[in-house]
Amino acid sequence: MVSSVLTQLRRHGSFGYFRNWKTASTIALFFQFQQWAQDLDKLASVKGPFHGLPIAVSDEHNVEGMDTTLGLGKRLLNPANRSSVLVQTLLSMGMIPFVKTNVPQALFSIGSDNPLFGTTANGLNPTLSPGGGNSGAAALVATGGAILAVGTDFFGSLRIPAHLHGLAAIKCTQGRISDRGVQSSLPNLIGSMNQLYIDYLFSYVT
Repeated sequence: MVSSVLTQLRRHGSFGYFRNWKTASTIALFFQFQQWAQDLDKLASVKGPFHGLPIAVSDEHNVEGMDTTLGLGKRLLNPANRSSVLVQTLLSMGMIPFVKTNVPQALFSIGSDNPLFGTTANGLNPTLSPGGGNSGAAALVATGGAILAVGTDFFGSLRIPAHLHGLAAIKCTQGRISDRGVQSSLPNLIGSMNQLYIDYLFSYVT
């Protein structure tokens, strides 16, 4: 499954630690993700309900060894020494966080651009807006680059991009999911988005 997702990333120009040439939806592949996948392959039995499921996380989530920039230059070259509680939980359930997705600077816009990684285009129609907040995650999921993505939502950072890409998203009640290790300029309300509501609902209640 990880290999098929990487194929989609290459097809839609959403690959690597640079401004991507089509949607600018991703900003960094995790250097650990292939090792995480290989470790799962070596297990005698499945690890949790989502064994091997590749998942994207937006750029406000700390991942050990990676920058958490929020699109701000001052946050470059300052890798996190510990992953967020959410990322750790995803790993414990067998998921493979494999890529960070682009966000507007400081997550404080209904548009989607920052001076580090450029402007994210709508994944379905690059001439249209992708929405604000977690727009990179929405563009990536909509183009098949990820099965599921997690982010935060205060004024619609998950719900607006999801709506503009034909996806399902949810904003959780504050405190329902730990925001420890999540960086933001606003209170963090964790949520996720997916292409199919039934799949998304299953991922949430599990």
